[in-house]
Amino acid sequence: MVLTSDYRQTQPSAAVVGAGIAGVHVAHELAKIGFQVTVFEENERVGEGETQYALPFVGVGLLEPSLFDTNLRREVLRGLFFPTSNPNVIARDHFLQTIVTPALLRWIWGRRRSSYTREEVMRHTNKLSQLSVAAVRDLAHEYPELQAHIHSTSTSVGELALTTVEGAPTAVAPAKTAHDSPLFLSPVEWTRQLAHICTRRYGVQFRFGERVEESNVYLRYNVERTRSITVSKVDPETQKRVYAEDSFDVVVLAAGANTSKITWQSTPLPIVGLQGCALMLANPSGRLGQTIRSLFSFDAAKWRPSLLSLAPPCQLFGYRLPAEKPSPSSAGGPVEVEERYGFLGLLSLDQIDTREPKPQRLLERMENYIRVKCNVEVPLVEEATRNESVRTAVYRRAFTPDGVPIIDRCGASYNTYVCSGFGDHGPDFAPGAARIVSKLVEEYANRLHADTIDVLATQDAALAQKASVVPPRVEELQGDLRHLFNGVLPPRRPAAGAAGGGGLSEHLPRWAHGLSAYWFSPSCNSPVRPIAALKQELDKTPVPRAAVPNPYSTSRFGDLVKTHVRDTHHVFVFDRLFLSEDEVMKWTEPFFTPFCKFLTQHAMKDDTSFFVKNLIFFYFYYEDPNEDSVQKTERYAAVMRELQFREEALEEHLRREQSAILEQSKAREEAVEARIRHLYTDAK
Repeated sequence: MVLTSDYRQTQPSAAVVGAGIAGVHVAHELAKIGFQVTVFEENERVGEGETQYALPFVGVGLLEPSLFDTNLRREVLRGLFFPTSNPNVIARDHFLQTIVTPALLRWIWGRRRSSYTREEVMRHTNKLSQLSVAAVRDLAHEYPELQAHIHSTSTSVGELALTTVEGAPTAVAPAKTAHDSPLFLSPVEWTRQLAHICTRRYGVQFRFGERVEESNVYLRYNVERTRSITVSKVDPETQKRVYAEDSFDVVVLAAGANTSKITWQSTPLPIVGLQGCALMLANPSGRLGQTIRSLFSFDAAKWRPSLLSLAPPCQLFGYRLPAEKPSPSSAGGPVEVEERYGFLGLLSLDQIDTREPKPQRLLERMENYIRVKCNVEVPLVEEATRNESVRTAVYRRAFTPDGVPIIDRCGASYNTYVCSGFGDHGPDFAPGAARIVSKLVEEYANRLHADTIDVLATQDAALAQKASVVPPRVEELQGDLRHLFNGVLPPRRPAAGAAGGGGLSEHLPRWAHGLSAYWFSPSCNSPVRPIAALKQELDKTPVPRAAVPNPYSTSRFGDLVKTHVRDTHHVFVFDRLFLSEDEVMKWTEPFFTPFCKFLTQHAMKDDTSFFVKNLIFFYFYYEDPNEDSVQKTERYAAVMRELQFREEALEEHLRREQSAILEQSKAREEAVEARIRHLYTDAK
């Protein structure tokens, strides 16, 4: 990196994709260190995606690395050849379309390339869960309005002891959690309150109804950088999607299952969205209520929330929302409140959403899995027909191949970061992941700043002294990262104003944009040095300072995700074939276009048969961009629709006439048969 004198004093900008619990926490952390943050959300409100279906507990952890232990090949084949079985991973719906999905194939390949063991998966996720507890408590202390959404600081967690004996009583054993005192909070309300704080105190902008389609990455010499992101929204007048590009200095992808879709063209990430079922019951009664209460009988305190791991291999959980705790001073005894129970989980590889699934089917699937996997008979279907308080939903959440979230830079693009892959544990992992992302952004910018000062020290002493006004804090920030990776918050430090003349939020807008005006400015030409000289200095730039090992990076998948620009000296055979195909298309386009135009005009004639018209419109149709041609095509389409309507009406008329003739003929035959039968009887 080379620092020029073209400093920009404006505030750096950051884009956060996704307004779930992860995206809002990331926006809050980036806004606190001086960024002007814009959050893009496809839905119309905060927390309407994966957040509303996540487990509402912080500090629980994975309990068991079920996704890591799953034999995916065995489960998929078992579900394919034995449809009545209950595999841990469902893949029976749209199987052929599912197994050929490129994102899923890359995700399966990531399972084989992952270098983590079972113990490492548990250790890293538990530390992230512990960090989230500390982050939530710190936010509740800093913003008292958030404390109202933490409903309990004590949660009982159990695990169902599975047995193969039919009719044997179920036993629940205490489960070991990541934190000694897991928290229970309302994920949606907590996220919306934090979003309100970000808007009011830090000026964070939320752009709802805008979907991020892709990130536009380009190569400048030997460094990749995300130049802009493509955003689309629905035009209220035409009801069509309108596309636009927005540029930001830093982009953080916290879009859950849509993260890999956004970066698929530049950096395919091993993140897929797996379907799950969610079920919520209020005040269950009868045999259903008795069965569910017996499952949660391991915790006698009804005012305390409970989490029960029903079937870890298929990611099936049940939880009880807390009842109101009676006041010790009240003489009226316990307070009557509504009891609510939730069941969610299951893993499905289905990637196609053709229609909204029926609640009856979801209830049958959930009831079947609880009966087979847990040896418990829960009459969900029977209760749903009598009780309207049973709610069902199908949701999709993001999973990584080994279950450990990805919190890292997005491939080789140095100004794009990923914070996704939390599965059902969004509130459990997202607050701590947001702290890590913000610290990664800050630490990498300081490393670039320090490298810039080293280069300028050998070339321009005055400019190097100007750049050193804000001293880099690489060692300090790397120490903070080590604290975060170990599951604890770094110690609070006094504001940097005593040493450098201002706090962090005052310094960051200067060096975040000014650390390299050549890289961040829209123009490639510097007013100080010509572009050729800048390229020579880039070639002389020393190797950047080493970064802290990140346990949540994509390096654990080997070279599945590229982390640097590869210098290719040859072209592969398949690439040559693709290039030759493009050359053939370019060569034949001047001849093929008039030919298609001629065939299209021939298909517009009335004497052309329908078979020839369909053949031309399917394979050789040419759409003339001329306005007269477009209007002519629309008129022709209207005429064709009218002819089709008349033909269908004629066919319906003929069908009715034929049916009436058949009925009359049948009536005559019946009359003749009755007359013959009568004459035969009289003759006897």
